[in-house]
Amino acid sequence: MAEQYDREVERFPVELKGILLGRDQSQTYSGLARDLSQKGIRVLMRQRFVPQTPVEIRLELPDGRDPIDCRGLVVWCDESKEEENWPIACGIQFLSLPMEGRGRIISFLER
Repeated sequence: MAEQYDREVERFPVELKGILLGRDQSQTYSGLARDLSQKGIRVLMRQRFVPQTPVEIRLELPDGRDPIDCRGLVVWCDESKEEENWPIACGIQFLSLPMEGRGRIISFLER
């Protein structure tokens, strides 16, 4: 399903664990990031999110610094066979990514 969405910026393959997503402060879910750009992320999950669901994202980059917190919007969500324990893939667009966080993502992707 992800292939039908036009990309404004290139996404890069990543393997980041410990991504936390939540619909609000009381609901937190773990996921595995599989690709990332400065505008969005594809995450493997154990549960499905309805497209257009707003989410809070905690992105942990392997740079030894604090996680990046931002808001996002689920653009698509579909079944995935990529990882046995993570049967759902979701494409999430960043809505409010702090400038410092965007800079860290760009630096991480350029290495």
